[in-house]
Amino acid sequence: MAIIDNHKSVKIDKAFEDKHSEMFKFFNDKNIDVEVSDDFRRLKTFLTSLPKKDYPYNYDEFFDPDKVPVFDDNNFVLYLKKDGNIISTYAAKEMRFSNFFNDFMFAFELPSEKNDKFEYLYSYGQHMYSSCQWVSKEHRGNGFGMILDHLKKNLF
Repeated sequence: MAIIDNHKSVKIDKAFEDKHSEMFKFFNDKNIDVEVSDDFRRLKTFLTSLPKKDYPYNYDEFFDPDKVPVFDDNNFVLYLKKDGNIISTYAAKEMRFSNFFNDFMFAFELPSEKNDKFEYLYSYGQHMYSSCQWVSKEHRGNGFGMILDHLKKNLF
């Protein structure tokens, strides 16, 4: 197992690895490399190049660098690799909850005065949006999606 660091600020260091030893034992036992990256163009290219039967979803435009060009230093892509091949992906992006909440209220035509009731949800803490989770057909059912979600949640 190797940790491949291709991100300018999100790091998986020895302290993080030690704190999450069971997760990294999972990767090690399966000989899986973990890559953290800030290259969303590569993610888009990879997922949209897969045959429709392997990735039957529309690419999440929230992670499209051509449509949403501003990416914070805390946004990241995770890849799991086996023998140098990508077998799983996941992406996460920092998100101001107030922006999401206001869009939600607008989309569902809810009265804006209800915003005050939920201010506690976005007045503190860090909020992330994640998507683009994919596991190759050959590796589905082996816990890779679940472990990637665990890794993502612990990185921020």
